[in-house]
Amino acid sequence: MHHHRHPVTDITVALEGLDRLLDKTAIFSALSSLLKQTKSLSDGKIVHAYIRKYRYDRTTYLGNWLVQMYGDCGSVADARAAFHNLRNANLYSWTILMKAYIKNGCGREGLDCFQQMQLKGLKPDHVAFICALDACAIVGAFEEAKQIHSDIVDRCFEGQVTVGTALVNMYGKCGSLQDAKAVFGRMPHRNVVTWTAMMTAYVQNGQGMEALNLFDQMQIDGIYPNQITFLCAIDACASLAALETGRMIHNAVVDRGHSEQVVIGNALVNMYGKCGSVQDAKDVFDRMPARNVVSWSAMIAASAQNGHAREALDLFDQMLREGLKPNHVTFLSILTACRHMGHVDAGWHYFDSMSQDHGIPRTVEHYVCLIDLLGRAGQLDDAEELINSMPFSNDPRGWLCLLGACKFHGDMERGVRAANKVFELDPTNSAPYVLLSDIYATVGMYTNPLKARGSEQ
Repeated sequence: MHHHRHPVTDITVALEGLDRLLDKTAIFSALSSLLKQTKSLSDGKIVHAYIRKYRYDRTTYLGNWLVQMYGDCGSVADARAAFHNLRNANLYSWTILMKAYIKNGCGREGLDCFQQMQLKGLKPDHVAFICALDACAIVGAFEEAKQIHSDIVDRCFEGQVTVGTALVNMYGKCGSLQDAKAVFGRMPHRNVVTWTAMMTAYVQNGQGMEALNLFDQMQIDGIYPNQITFLCAIDACASLAALETGRMIHNAVVDRGHSEQVVIGNALVNMYGKCGSVQDAKDVFDRMPARNVVSWSAMIAASAQNGHAREALDLFDQMLREGLKPNHVTFLSILTACRHMGHVDAGWHYFDSMSQDHGIPRTVEHYVCLIDLLGRAGQLDDAEELINSMPFSNDPRGWLCLLGACKFHGDMERGVRAANKVFELDPTNSAPYVLLSDIYATVGMYTNPLKARGSEQ
């Protein structure tokens, strides 16, 4: 395999040759082809400097390409600056800026863009509408989405496959299956992306069975699943713990030649783990031609969740030896393994190492996992101290966890304290009432927990 020279030198060499071109048109087209090939932010800035030198940065054509390049390279700020530098921004320029925002997860900015564009008197085309729907999907802006949907209907765009698909995707992300189904049902034409968007909506909203029914239906209708459809079907099996269906889909994936893909392998490991078959998960994991941190985390989780805690810890060490950097998910699985084994010291070790050795910020879930481990081990003082030191002081989950431990160990006084904290942080939660009653019953005092609550206030 021959290696290309480092792109920066290529770009620098190409740019140095520009000055020798006498023809302005030749310079313009050379710059534009370099810009289209740019893959990294540093190269992009070098090309941009030359475009500026030749004063082409304000032309709509090269300016639009600059906005797109910066969006693709992950710099929203540079994309925005390049856009505002344009002499004449057209509909396409606004759409590219929206795409840059969406690609980088800035849904709110994308929506603002959509509004400003219309205030400038530009009428959105179907691509701009799709961008607006994608922006709504990111931030879950249901009301705005409804308004945009009605504009789409007014402009007779709803029947277009790409627009209909974006609507299905958006309603799924906003949690309205009813709307997603209605749009899907009205669509005159559906492609594999449409079917997959509807399946994804079902999976994301806890309707795995419906997703699998759709998976069968689309094939009856003669639509072949693509890689993303298979991913969605595998996730549906994971959510239902449907082992046999999962195996059938796994076979189909192998038949279609998708099984070498890392994302597919990761999804299969996760699915077998959720279905309780660590052996199947291990078989997939061992056969994967390439593995990333997600692969290792999924395998560690599959082991930890199914009582193979020792293997989970061994896998973690092996992963570090192979030079892979764990992420917050990996650590959640490791803490789960420690919890399964009741290994308090190991739990503390990984909890500390997470931020100290790996610089990974701890989430509420990591705290709750360790609090649960301490609680089960009867180390209630340490558990309570940890809750009080948590940076997430308004999250009731730590106290709920402690309350469960108090019930288990019959620590009534601490139980009342924990219950009051949960009442304070989450007044609608009924769990503390139930757990408190249990504690009182265990201690043999059949008092109404509500009185206990009243006496504290």
